[in-house]
Amino acid sequence: MQMRGAISGAERGWVKADRPSRASVITTSHVGIASSGGSVGDDGMKASTHWVRPLFFSDGSPAELIVELARIFLRAHLNRSLNVENLANAVGVGETTLRRAVRTVCGCQLTAFVNGMRLEQAHAWLSTDRESRTQAEIAAALGFRSSRSFAAAYRRRFGETMSETRRRAVSIGEMMMDVGR
Repeated sequence: MQMRGAISGAERGWVKADRPSRASVITTSHVGIASSGGSVGDDGMKASTHWVRPLFFSDGSPAELIVELARIFLRAHLNRSLNVENLANAVGVGETTLRRAVRTVCGCQLTAFVNGMRLEQAHAWLSTDRESRTQAEIAAALGFRSSRSFAAAYRRRFGETMSETRRRAVSIGEMMMDVGR
């Protein structure tokens, strides 16, 4: 029985999920964040009913949704040394399912996927004239154990050294300041 004037979960943009077991929820139509709760809400739903707030709607395959959840998690935790089990648990799937999804969607192994995201973040940081950290500090901030292997991977990925990327960003920043004068 719903009280007059009360707003149901569905009217708030939430959808029902049987039993979200983790912070992220995957169904065939959406990826979302589970609400916390456990008592009867103002909409009269039982404690066993969970409401999920969709992050986005997608007609994509389950593999695409799994990879997108992995990307969201990794962006927030690039500085941590993650193992497959931690990442799979965060996404809400098994290790094998995560590996298969990454291979299917991205065409690479999971390690290459994670390192690629870290390298992309390093490139984004170095492409601004405001980045003042050293290469070793950036490598450590992104969870690389060795700044040497990080530098080599960066050069393979972008075809230039981190110093070259930084120099170009600084020179572009200087040109922009000259234009503004």
